[in-house]
Amino acid sequence: MRLLLLALAVCAGVSAHAEFVDERVPVPVPATPASVSAPALTAPAIAFDVAGSDRSVREVLTRWARAAGWSHEPAHWTLDKDFPVEGTAGAEVFGADFKEAARRLLASTELTDRPVQPCFYTNRVVRVIPKAGLCDKTQ
Repeated sequence: MRLLLLALAVCAGVSAHAEFVDERVPVPVPATPASVSAPALTAPAIAFDVAGSDRSVREVLTRWARAAGWSHEPAHWTLDKDFPVEGTAGAEVFGADFKEAARRLLASTELTDRPVQPCFYTNRVVRVIPKAGLCDKTQ
């Protein structure tokens, strides 16, 4: 009988000397408060949208560039005109990626008399040039 109890104790993972007392100590798992989250591995996503206070495409692009860590100054707008923001454009989110959002925003000028395109530089500057122009990265 003692051999059978010993065999059961070994199979159950308990010490044979403990007379069926489980010597394994449970490791407490600390509770994580719901308000504590894992550290973010990437920057939080920015929803690139058109705000009700935005008056022009140039103003929208400047605001977005700042939020994304890019630069878009007045000298980076190479046209002599701007495009007013009209309608309910604020209801549309242009994406969470700055480059893609800028491309989509500027694509809205394609049916105008002066369509434009963005030109992205490695020093995080975005210029706006005519759609027919070449993106000269040496300027």
